[in-house]
Amino acid sequence: MRRDVRGESKPYVRTRNANEGDEAFIRLLGSKLFLAYGSYDQYLVEWFRSDSVATFIGEFDNVPSGFFMLSKPCSPALWSSELLALAVAEEWQSQGIGRLLLDAAIVNAKALSSPIGIQELQLSVAWSNYRAQRLFAKRGFRVREHEGIYPLGQRARRMCLVLES
Repeated sequence: MRRDVRGESKPYVRTRNANEGDEAFIRLLGSKLFLAYGSYDQYLVEWFRSDSVATFIGEFDNVPSGFFMLSKPCSPALWSSELLALAVAEEWQSQGIGRLLLDAAIVNAKALSSPIGIQELQLSVAWSNYRAQRLFAKRGFRVREHEGIYPLGQRARRMCLVLES
């Protein structure tokens, strides 16, 4: 924990690039949190192994507490990046870890965008996940006019954040 200017404890999450040893953590956490929407345990591992996705692990006290995945821009024609997944382990939820990981995802999306000039970060969130929608909205994400569908048929909101340089 770190202390803020008022002396209150705040969680500190270190983010790092994921490595091969993180695959089991990603699969397990993904199956717990995303399986209701489709075979995300498999999708997450495929994304993790893909060169077109950047995966980051969040650690709290050197223990993996969550992860996020960003699609990498591969050409100037792709002016957006996708936050493919953001997950926080159950024991770390409601402690500000999700917000810290989202902030790290935004910073990393900007870094990925610098050589190509990505203009926005997009994501999908379940219509029923009001908590995540509030988190994304507080960080500047806005709902797009169209919606998406998860593999098992649940409705998803498409949200985007304009990336300022």
